[in-house]
Amino acid sequence: MGLERLFTVLNVAASGLAAQRQQLDAAASNIANAETLETPEGGPYRRRDVVFRQTGVEKFSTLVQRELARLGPVGERIMAARARLLGHRSPAVAVEAKEVRESSDQGQLVYDPGHPLADAEGYVRKPNVNMVKEMLSLMTATRAYEANLSVVQATKTMAKKALEI
Repeated sequence: MGLERLFTVLNVAASGLAAQRQQLDAAASNIANAETLETPEGGPYRRRDVVFRQTGVEKFSTLVQRELARLGPVGERIMAARARLLGHRSPAVAVEAKEVRESSDQGQLVYDPGHPLADAEGYVRKPNVNMVKEMLSLMTATRAYEANLSVVQATKTMAKKALEI
């Protein structure tokens, strides 16, 4: 493994760490505001989700179409294109948090006529945060964060061992 590949692995793991950190922040914010009935924007707190996006990916079909366009007449060029495709090294796939999106789901209406935020009929709208979903999201993000951290540790160990040679 060359030095370039070593840094590529570290960059991919670092992108996963950054993306999972945002997921952890969103889940923590959702849990912290599970009972917030009034926000500065008005109304109860709304659940926030992180939208992930792959980066550094070239679809195989795009690669094939580009090679076929260059190919022209069928024949020996097909074999040359096949060899190029088989030898093609796809760029490293990374992930990034594209955006943090606020859920559009309405919270549950609870009948509580004595509450200061109750409407004329006595109902209070609760935040749309489901604690089970949030805990699952928190655990998933934690595991993914740990997996990316393990990749960084393993890469560091490999680099140290390579220097010992």
